[in-house]
Amino acid sequence: YGWPYSYYGQHVDVRAQPPQPELVAKAIVPDYALGPHTASLGLAAAEGNTLGGAFAASGMFVGQHGSWNRKPASGYKVIYVPFAAGKPSGAPVDVLTGFIGPDGNALGRPVGVGVDKQGALLVVDDVGNRIWRVSGPASARVAAAAAPDASAGASAAMAAAAAMAASAAAATPAEPTAASASAASQPAR
Repeated sequence: YGWPYSYYGQHVDVRAQPPQPELVAKAIVPDYALGPHTASLGLAAAEGNTLGGAFAASGMFVGQHGSWNRKPASGYKVIYVPFAAGKPSGAPVDVLTGFIGPDGNALGRPVGVGVDKQGALLVVDDVGNRIWRVSGPASARVAAAAAPDASAGASAAMAAAAAMAASAAAATPAEPTAASASAASQPAR
C-alpha cells in the first residue's frame, strides 16, 4: 500500500529517503480506511452473531487496540464494518466502547475478536486482562442455537469465555459499554 515511501496509495511521503518512485507506482489504495493510529489488530466475520440490529447483516468485527501516543486517542473500541457483495459498504458502527477512562488512561485495549458457538462476540482485552463476551437479545440467541452453522470463527482460547449476566445498562464506567442497547457485556470469569 506504499509505506514507507507513500501512503494511501501513491501519495508520496517526502520524509522517506531515498525516494523509491518505482515502488510508489505499484502502491494501491486500501479497500477501506479505518483511520490513523487505530491499531486495528482483530478481525472476525460477523456471520453467526446474535447481536441483531445493524450487526445482523454481512460484515466484519474489528478490534481497535488504539495508539498510546495520540491525542485525542483513536481506536480503543470494537467496531462493525458492514459488507455488501463481499466488500465494505458503509461507515463503521461502534460495538463496544468505554475503554478510555475520564482521566484519559486506558482501562482496556481490545485486540482479538471472534464469534462463539452461541453467537456472542468475544473480545480479548490485553490491558484489562479479560475476555469480554457481548451477546444480543435472548430471542436471537435461541434462534442462533437452532441454526446448524452458528459456530463460525471462535478460537479455542476465546471459546472458554463464560456466559454473560449483566446488561449494557448495568455496565460501570470502568467497564466497556456495548454500543447497542440490546447487547450486554461482562468479563468472562
